[in-house]
Order: sequence, then structure tokens, then C-alpha cells
Amino acid sequence: DREMAVISNLKPEEWKSHFLKMMDDFYDDATEEERMKLIDFAIKLTKADNVITKEENDYLNLLFENWKPEEA
Repeated sequence: DREMAVISNLKPEEWKSHFLKMMDDFYDDATEEERMKLIDFAIKLTKADNVITKEENDYLNLLFENWKPEEA
């Protein structure tokens, strides 16, 4: 609930930096398996409506570019 309050008060230009911060925090605290499960969930969630928007794709790419799961 607290994080949703934070997110809902962000300006659009703040979304990416906040996402990167939360992504880095999760990376530091999670195991490789937990990170892979989150990536899998993010992909499934993004594909749920059978439309992947540019913005959704951009955020997925941030995960892949920063976590480099294919190098695991």
C-alpha cells in the first residue's frame, strides 16, 4: 500500500528513475531464482492483454539490460 501511494504521486518523468531504483533494490535483496521469477511474471503480465505497448517493452528491456538473465 505504501509503495502504491508513492507511485501514484510520481510525475511521469519520475517513473523511470523510480523503477530503476526499485529494480536495483530488488536485485540486491533477491536470489537469482527470485529475479528470474520476477522477470517471468513481468513478461506474463505484459502479455496478458495480448498487446505489448512501447512503454511496457521499454520497462521489460530495462530489466533484461540491467539484470542480464541470459548470462546466468
